[in-house]
Amino acid sequence: MSHLRFFNGQPRTLSGIVDYALPEEDTPSIGINLCPDTAYKEMHAVKEIWRKPGGRKYKHYVLSFEEEVQLPAEILLEIGYKVGQYFADEYQLLISAHQNTDNLHLHFVQNTINMLTGKKLNLTKGDMLDVKIHANKVLAEYQLNPIDLHDTPAALAKTQSQTIQ
Repeated sequence: MSHLRFFNGQPRTLSGIVDYALPEEDTPSIGINLCPDTAYKEMHAVKEIWRKPGGRKYKHYVLSFEEEVQLPAEILLEIGYKVGQYFADEYQLLISAHQNTDNLHLHFVQNTINMLTGKKLNLTKGDMLDVKIHANKVLAEYQLNPIDLHDTPAALAKTQSQTIQ
């Protein structure tokens, strides 16, 4: 089963999360509406243009695959790019492939400011489900296991509480 996890909170600064997503110069990466090498500067510039430098700076999510999945970086980034197309019309998105762990995964760092309107990103649970549905269509193209649409923090908490009782 593949997993798409949306992280709440922002333990890192915008530059910190970009550095985390791109730990080394040769980390395979791609940008949507930005260049990976200048991702922080470009995201910050959009915030300044719209005079919205405060509040939530980014949305971070990770698409991970089972340990047995082995794909070259080019294919991983292709998958990430297609998943990222869900937001491509209005947001900047940095996508990086991490191949340094037991399971391959993609980091998505999304600017929270809409480039065209200046409005803040507000992802509801329904929006996150829609992203997962979109991602499953992409994963199917590559014969990869889908994301469990019920694998949400709320569903996991409910399952865990039922197990405890």
